Amino acid sequence: MEAGTPGPYATGLTVEARKARVERALAVERFLFRLGWLILALAVAGLVTVLALCFTGQIDIDQTLGGLLGVVMSSVLSGAATYGSGSNVGLGAAKLAVNLPPEGEAAGAD
Repeated sequence: MEAGTPGPYATGLTVEARKARVERALAVERFLFRLGWLILALAVAGLVTVLALCFTGQIDIDQTLGGLLGVVMSSVLSGAATYGSGSNVGLGAAKLAVNLPPEGEAAGAD
């Protein structure tokens, strides 16, 4: 990496640019948390659908168990990954926010 270019920890950025990155990361964190909960809601809808198909006799017990297992496994994997990614982004934003100067301090004093 060349000297003077911002690195992965945003050390070459101004205070305003760092604040903007923190705000953006927190917005992404909220989005990923909501997406994780949406995946949970879709999984519940999928489970209800598979059970309704079983109770109406359109699929047998083997297909029901396979469908339930597929819905649970896919929702757990994707939901946990999404929620965990949101947590990771939030932790990165918190780490970057710790390095920001207090509000009353001059913007140029890093």
